[in-house]
Amino acid sequence: MSLADAIAQTGGTPSAFTKETPAGTSVEGRVVSADIQQRRNYEDPNKLETWDDGNPKQQVRIVVDTGQPHQDPEWKGTTERAIYVKWWGEQKQALIGAVRAAGDTDVREGGWFKAAHTHDRPSDNPRLNDEKLFSYDYRQPSADAGLALGGGQQVNTATGEVTGQQQPAQQAQQVAQQPAVQQQAQQPAAQPQVDPAAVDKAKQMVGLGLDDMTIANATGIDATVVASLRNLP
Repeated sequence: MSLADAIAQTGGTPSAFTKETPAGTSVEGRVVSADIQQRRNYEDPNKLETWDDGNPKQQVRIVVDTGQPHQDPEWKGTTERAIYVKWWGEQKQALIGAVRAAGDTDVREGGWFKAAHTHDRPSDNPRLNDEKLFSYDYRQPSADAGLALGGGQQVNTATGEVTGQQQPAQQAQQVAQQPAVQQQAQQPAAQPQVDPAAVDKAKQMVGLGLDDMTIANATGIDATVVASLRNLP
């Protein structure tokens, strides 16, 4: 196999995880691309893997920009890593759960994605390596703060709802009050109110069995609040 073939098969992006990657390792960053491709045999990259019935074994390839230059000179300091997710079994279900928890239907460019190698599970076949188990977390593009429209307005990128609309008189009043606002900024901030809609969404995600941190990232609610929701009837 030529070098050009090898680069074409890997997409010119180093894999985030290898056989030697220890449990507890995580990789995260801004999503550069995400697509589905047929899985290649690890021992023979020229061979595409299939199931016993001949159907292709599919995997999801998510490339993230970690901001961390690769240490291997072969990759010339690239900050991108490719995360491969089996499109079957537990990895498939974990990825679907992370996307749904974010209120989305796809892993979108510009979003944020994290993969964590949580632990290894011994294989039933002594000739095979232990199975690496992963957890995934995903956030939509700009889902944390919403998209600013100007005039104090924001749009929720998940629902499309526009909030915080201000009239010109209100804007002028705020300009006049800026010195007072600056003084208040030096004082301890008041405890923010929790959005009832976010609470309802968090309750639904609790019912789906998702963990507190995943729910907190998807709804913007503090993880301690999410934990308290589990005790509600």
